[in-house]
Amino acid sequence: MRINRVVYNNYCQLTARDDQLGTGVIGVMAPNGAGKSNWVKGILRGLTGRTFNAGKNEDDVTWGESSGSIEIFFEVRGTSGRIKRDLKTSRCSMEFGDEKYKSATQIDEAIFNVLGITPKLLQEVVFVQQGAIEQILFQRPADRARSLQSLFGTEHVEKIRSLLQDELTKYVVNSRVDVINQLKSEVKEIDVGIDAREKEKGAVSGDLLTPAQESKHQSVLQSSSSFSADKEQLFNAEQELANYRGQRADARRILNEKTQTHINLTTTLSELRGQYECSRQALSGYKEMKVAADRQTVVKSRMAVLEAEVVKPMPGDPDAMDWGDLEFKKASSIPLKEQLSTWKFFLDSFGQQAESIRCPTCFQEVGSDYIKEVSNQYPVVKDRFETLDLDIQFQEGERRRITGEFMLWKQKMVAAQTELQTLGVQLSTAPIVDLPDEANLNGMDQFCKSFESTEKLRLELEQQIAVNTEREKNMFNAETNAAMNVDKLRQRLAKEPKVEEVSKAQQVLAAHASARTVIARADGSLEQLRMRRTQVTLMLTQREVEEAKLDGIKTYRNLCERARTVLHRDNLPNMVAQAYMQAINAHLYQYLETFEVPYQARMMEDTSILCNFGGTEVPAERLSGGQKVALGLTWRFAVHNMFVNNLGMMFLDEPTVYLDKDRIDSVYRLLERVKSYSKAAGLQVIVVTHEERLAGVFDQVINL
Repeated sequence: MRINRVVYNNYCQLTARDDQLGTGVIGVMAPNGAGKSNWVKGILRGLTGRTFNAGKNEDDVTWGESSGSIEIFFEVRGTSGRIKRDLKTSRCSMEFGDEKYKSATQIDEAIFNVLGITPKLLQEVVFVQQGAIEQILFQRPADRARSLQSLFGTEHVEKIRSLLQDELTKYVVNSRVDVINQLKSEVKEIDVGIDAREKEKGAVSGDLLTPAQESKHQSVLQSSSSFSADKEQLFNAEQELANYRGQRADARRILNEKTQTHINLTTTLSELRGQYECSRQALSGYKEMKVAADRQTVVKSRMAVLEAEVVKPMPGDPDAMDWGDLEFKKASSIPLKEQLSTWKFFLDSFGQQAESIRCPTCFQEVGSDYIKEVSNQYPVVKDRFETLDLDIQFQEGERRRITGEFMLWKQKMVAAQTELQTLGVQLSTAPIVDLPDEANLNGMDQFCKSFESTEKLRLELEQQIAVNTEREKNMFNAETNAAMNVDKLRQRLAKEPKVEEVSKAQQVLAAHASARTVIARADGSLEQLRMRRTQVTLMLTQREVEEAKLDGIKTYRNLCERARTVLHRDNLPNMVAQAYMQAINAHLYQYLETFEVPYQARMMEDTSILCNFGGTEVPAERLSGGQKVALGLTWRFAVHNMFVNNLGMMFLDEPTVYLDKDRIDSVYRLLERVKSYSKAAGLQVIVVTHEERLAGVFDQVINL
């Protein structure tokens, strides 16, 4: 692959760049901070669609700009292509030969199919970031081992071994033979229990009755119990009949006694009725005369009260009193009120003026002394007016009170005189009442009350006789019903069954009930045993199936254990590492010779690096800065040749960082040999640096 052209639009510091790239070694040069590393990261972003800076993808847009893009023109094996990606959105497009792609998913898959490598190799082998050129060679042993595992593709071996261990833990082989034998023994015990219950049922089955037989014996027992109840009912019915007869005799005797008393009272009252009527008439006339006499007494009492009311002294007459002082005070308050009103208006208008003014109404001069005098006199006059007004209000109240009391006395006097005149007329026209002797009247009154009490007693006796007659009738009906019930019970008891039949029926039914209980208990036990046998049989089948599956589990566990053994770091991963290290050592030897580096180097089994200076071996950690850069570049070319030899492109970011002038000169000579090798191999090498002294070694220089 060869990059022909890169176009940046608002990418980090690169606001507008359009760079054409040729073949050989190309130098991208600029001072620190000008965006050299971002120029390389931009190509990686354009190819993969992922940012390699801190933050989100959209953070790659130049600060203050709303959008940005990267467009790369490339060539792979004679076929031209173009890829463009928007920095803030997922919009992108790609063309390769006649093929066109527009979705990010299609492009991410197509670009690596075109390149023929994985994203990991593109990022770690093709694009060598700043400081990473020789880093892997001089790491701590543990870190170098992890880096080499990532490079060799064996970094996930331990995770796979952990998953295999989880499978071994999950599928544990536990034999079920003992459980199966135990379940078989339990099935045999259950079968023995089932046979025993069946025998119990057979032993009592002869005592069972058919429904017809059971009904026949039940009817005998019911009949016997019914006759026992009838005997008790007969005894109670005979007692009830005797009670009814005694109660009816008592009711008949009481009824006869009350009837005789009623006859006697009726005869007596008939003899005294004429005397009662005469007494009632005499008492009625006396009551009317008594009412008239009481009415005359009330009238006389009322007239005495009214005469006392009429002679009461008259209160003061308001028309005869002197109210001259009140009228004088009212007349005196009028000019004071007018004066206060005038002064108040004056003070409200001019009271705040400190100097003489002219009245806007009459156009007269108003002096400040006059204003001051009015201000002093106004509260004095106001206080005198308020005192006078309170005195007027008090005297007005007194006059209204006296007038009210006089008018009320006058109204009462007129009403009393009118009522007194009316009562005098009534008393003069009333007849003279002469009341009879009190002793005769009391005797007649006592006789009438005694007669009325006797009459009331007679009426009550009539009601009681009617009630007792009805009660005696009801008792007769109850006595008749009780006698009929006694006869009916005596007829039923004549059909009572024999004692022998009842005893036999009881024995047969007891045996039948006992047999049913035994059979029901046996059936319940059988149901439980059969359910348990079904459960145990199911468990036995499951255990036998599980036992049959154990062979497969054993085979699977054996495979997992063998796979874990193969993937142990001392086996397959070590073999892969050794094979790769042999290949790397061969390529490393080749490139050290090609680039004329004055020493040889090889990677040992423990991943350490030893350098040979004419027979003297020195650890790579003891090399000088320039020697480390030379070894690092040679290492990168060896790795590139092993993993991405067909790509034809490599990026190196700041290979001379932290080197002094003499060591930079040695790198210059090394890059001259790299330049010769790149031309011969058709390799496009892009070097990012801020060292201007290296410009002469590049086939093309891009200045930022």
